[in-house]
Amino acid sequence: MPTVSVILCEEKKDIEFETEDTLYNICDLAKVELPHGCLAGSCSSCRVEVIAGTENLKAASIIEQDTIDSLLKNHPEWKDKNVRLSCRAKASGDVTMKPLK
Repeated sequence: MPTVSVILCEEKKDIEFETEDTLYNICDLAKVELPHGCLAGSCSSCRVEVIAGTENLKAASIIEQDTIDSLLKNHPEWKDKNVRLSCRAKASGDVTMKPLK
């Protein structure tokens, strides 16, 4: 069974899931709280850095990519990180991530 691993405050939580879903929903169903706002992909409050498993995420939608592009303009220090929005990024396999503050 695939696993989403979330690093929160230097603690790693592993969440197994059965069906493809957004990173946010997978965590929410397991009662692991992630920062969030609109849950529609436009506020960027749910931004995460994908540390491993990028290949197990669906490609970013236009909405997600536009928000990430705007976010990276304001945070050039994140340009080398794999930034995704947990409310929009859909996982189908193992992923390791951490919220970006």
